[in-house]
Amino acid sequence: MGESKIILDEVVPARKPWGARIAAKDVLTITDLEGQQAVDFLCYDGANPQDRYSATNTVKVQGNIFVSLGSVLYSDSGAALMTVIEDTVGRHDTFALACNAKYYEDLGYPGHVNCTDNFNEQLARFGIAARRGWPALNFFYNTFFDGSNQLLFDEPWSRPGDYVLLRAVTGLVCASSACPDDIDPANAWNPTDIHVRVYPAERRFSMAIAHRVTPDAEPKLTRETGFHTRTSALTSRYVTYAYAVKVSTNTDPSAITHRARYSVSRAPLDKLSSRGSIPFAPTLPSSLLIRVKPSEG
Repeated sequence: MGESKIILDEVVPARKPWGARIAAKDVLTITDLEGQQAVDFLCYDGANPQDRYSATNTVKVQGNIFVSLGSVLYSDSGAALMTVIEDTVGRHDTFALACNAKYYEDLGYPGHVNCTDNFNEQLARFGIAARRGWPALNFFYNTFFDGSNQLLFDEPWSRPGDYVLLRAVTGLVCASSACPDDIDPANAWNPTDIHVRVYPAERRFSMAIAHRVTPDAEPKLTRETGFHTRTSALTSRYVTYAYAVKVSTNTDPSAITHRARYSVSRAPLDKLSSRGSIPFAPTLPSSLLIRVKPSEG
């Protein structure tokens, strides 16, 4: 990627907030330093601070309840604010409210530090009025729905060093909170530090998502193909996919090919993650074949 100036480089202590202005095209990196730490996040149009990130518009436009590689964060007015250009986790919540004082009071912890108060502290610097609760984008926060459509959460999937990169579409006011929740699995009962860095617009990053060959393996970022220089002149919309399957040496090769082809054309987008699944991609040809090398045994 080459050397270039770093505009901002900060470690945000556990339970603490962060906020800053980010110029158009600059890149924000949020890193989970120790793993399993949720990061509540808000962004606003810098020229119109009343126009903030909207989970409803973001989910509706992309047709996916999770934010990950290629997701565009939209505002209340429908304007694009940021684009996710790299992601090593693929599991970020768009539904849950940032924790607030009432949440902890109801559970018997009055006066507990919370993300809403953290946001209010930071956003006041930019003339944004306080609220009793903030609908935030919650990076690394692991939420899901059960069979009764109840919103549940569990320990985050993120590991030490996992991160998300977002490029600003326009000038922004951004704020985050290293979630202080230590009474449930939201941060694996142990809030920890996060790292925030801002790169200038000229710093180049390839759009990529990480995947692991095995659950304990180091994450590997996907890379641009040899065709990228020509195809990028025609479109900026790409779908990143990866697929791995272990089969025995006596498996019928035609069955392998058929299963791989079906997975590419039908797997839902919400399966895109570091767990190695394939996203649904309407632009992928149905005839695309994936070659599988049989394993021993």
